[in-house]
Amino acid sequence: MAMFSLENWPLLFISAAMIVAAVIDGWKLKVPNWLTFPLVLSGWGLGLIHDLGWLEGTGDGGIGASLAGTALGFVLLFPVYAVGGMGGGDVKMQMGFGAWIGSFYGNPSALWIVLCAFCVAAVIGGAMALVMIFCRPVPPQPEQHPLHPHRPLRRVGGRLRRRQGRRAQAPDAPAALRHPALPGLHQLPDLPARHLSASCGYFIEW
Repeated sequence: MAMFSLENWPLLFISAAMIVAAVIDGWKLKVPNWLTFPLVLSGWGLGLIHDLGWLEGTGDGGIGASLAGTALGFVLLFPVYAVGGMGGGDVKMQMGFGAWIGSFYGNPSALWIVLCAFCVAAVIGGAMALVMIFCRPVPPQPEQHPLHPHRPLRRVGGRLRRRQGRRAQAPDAPAALRHPALPGLHQLPDLPARHLSASCGYFIEW
């Protein structure tokens, strides 16, 4: 096939580099500089070689077309990077892609190819994002307080236990303040006191 001929080796090279970048990005969630910067510089170098008349038959673009493809790749992805939609390695990889496509096809064909590649990648990335959103399992919601739908019961229960602990550690009332015919506060049954404390706690939380 003509695609795999020796004259088309720049296209094979940039295709292989993009595949390697996709694998590394999926593995480490970033594209390393040792791949992106050499790709950009080598794309410019190929365009300069074409302007010097060397390596005839390996592309029609020069250094100007390579720089234009690099700039277009930067302009297309930098806004997405600025809002946090992707990393800087993705932007530099797109710049390297534009550099090699520009040095091979020349203007204006290279700019059109870079733009179409960006649009296709945006559609595929959006579809993958939708699939990930709908396939992601929904985490179980904590049990809610009946009086406060947005407050978990565990948080309210923890606060009530802390309040009860502080009340239990409080000193008893002095003997002079106790009624002679009634038992002291320390002699009251523990269960009604807990119910009273819990009721006051729920009222305060509400």
